Amino acid sequence: MILDFKKEMQAGNQLSQAEAYLLMQELLDPVTETRLVSETLLSLNSRLPSVDELTGYVEFIAANANSCELDCNSHFDLCGTGGDGENSIIISTLSL
Repeated sequence: MILDFKKEMQAGNQLSQAEAYLLMQELLDPVTETRLVSETLLSLNSRLPSVDELTGYVEFIAANANSCELDCNSHFDLCGTGGDGENSIIISTLSL
């Protein structure tokens, strides 16, 4: 199925929310070939995602996230802030 999604994206088509959810599931499945994951990520990187696609990705991640209870009252940085000068978002900044 990942090949179908890759072809759709290479053709410039947007994925539906449900398709994006399934794509994220396949991308993070350890049995998916590394080559396919790499090629698909390159296809994703070649265009801007739609709101439906982003929503599908986030829904998958939220549905499969592990929560943890912290015994502290302050915030901390999970993985550094960096900054690449490309106006990209730092995902750790969104973590609470």
